[in-house]
Amino acid sequence: MDQQRIPPNNWISKDGGSAWEWNEKRGEFYLHQFSKKEPEFNFHNPDVINYFNEVMQFWLDFGFSGLYLDRTPYLIEDKDLRNDTQKLRDFGSATHLDYEFYNHINTENVPDLAPLLRGWTTFVANHSGILVVDSVTLAVNRSVAHLVVKPQTLEKYPTFSPDDLVNLINSTLSSNPWPAWQIEVKEEPEGSDLSQGMLLMSMLLPGIPVTRAGQELGLSDLANIPWDNTTGTEAAGRDVASQMDSDHSFYAAYKELVRARESPSILYGSLDLHVFTDSSVIAYTRIKSGNPGYLVVFNTGSEETVVDARQIESVPDELTLLLTSDASPIADKTKVESEAVTLPGRAVAVFSFVPKAKE
Repeated sequence: MDQQRIPPNNWISKDGGSAWEWNEKRGEFYLHQFSKKEPEFNFHNPDVINYFNEVMQFWLDFGFSGLYLDRTPYLIEDKDLRNDTQKLRDFGSATHLDYEFYNHINTENVPDLAPLLRGWTTFVANHSGILVVDSVTLAVNRSVAHLVVKPQTLEKYPTFSPDDLVNLINSTLSSNPWPAWQIEVKEEPEGSDLSQGMLLMSMLLPGIPVTRAGQELGLSDLANIPWDNTTGTEAAGRDVASQMDSDHSFYAAYKELVRARESPSILYGSLDLHVFTDSSVIAYTRIKSGNPGYLVVFNTGSEETVVDARQIESVPDELTLLLTSDASPIADKTKVESEAVTLPGRAVAVFSFVPKAKE
C-alpha cells in the first residue's frame, strides 16, 4: 500500500473497520466514527464552531426553545490523533478491527468536549433557549448542558421483572429528583408494544420524558414521518393525518399525557410506586393536595391481567379513565371500578381520581 494511504491512527468506526476513509478528490483521509456517509466535523477549528453557532442562532431566532445534540460523546476527538489503547480483557472474540477491542479514550468523552459544550450552552442560554445533550459521561456533566439525557436500560424481556422496573425508577430518582426519562429494554425494537408502553408509562413520572421524533405516533421506523396514508409506510393507520382524526390513536393518548403534565399533581405531587403481587403489572400515583390524583397502570407482560387498584393507598373505589394505549374504544371519562382494572398485554391505562382520605 502507498505510504500516503496508511490511516493516521488505529481509530475504529462504531460499525467496525477503520474510522478513516480515503477521499480521492481531496487526496486525504476523512474521519467517520459512524457511517462513511457521516464525516466528522473538526471542532478544534474555531471556524467550524462559529459555523455551528450560526446554525444554532438560526433555529433559535426561528422560534425553537431549545436544541438537542445526538451522539454527543463523539463530537470531538483527541487533537493529537493519538492511538486508542487495546483492552486487556473483556473484549470477547473481538479483533483489532472491531470497536469492542479498544478503550476509546481518544475518541469518546475526551476532555476537550466539556469546554465545547459549555460554550454552546452559554450561547443557547443567551438566546433564551436550552441545550440538551445525550449520554455524556464527563466528570463535569452538570455544567456542560442544561439537560443530559442518558437512557435507563432494562434487560431483554422477559428477563426483567416489574420489580426491576420499579427499582430502576427509584434508583434514577435517588440520583436526580428531576431526571430525563428514556427507559429502554435491550434488543426491544422502537415502536413495539412494550417500547410504546414504556414511553407512555414514563410520561407522568417526576422529570422530563424524552420522545424521539415518531415515537409520539407509535412508529417503529423513526427515520421518516408518514404525514398521510399515501406514503406507503408499513405503519398503516399510524400516519399523522389518520391519528389526528382519531380520539383513540396513540397520538391522542400521547397528547392527553402532555396536557396532564401541566397538572400540579404531576409538577409538584408525590409519587407512590406499586407492584401487584404475582402479577406483571406495576402502577404509580401522583397526588398533590387539593388537586385530582393520577393513577398510571402498566402491564409489562404479554397476557391480559386484572388487578385490584384499591391495594394502592389513596385510590378510591371508582376511577375515571383518561386513556389507554391499546386504542380502546372505551369513551373518555368512563367510570371504572377500582377493584377490577383490566389491562391487555403491554398496555398502559391512565386514570384520574379523587384521592381517598387517609384513615
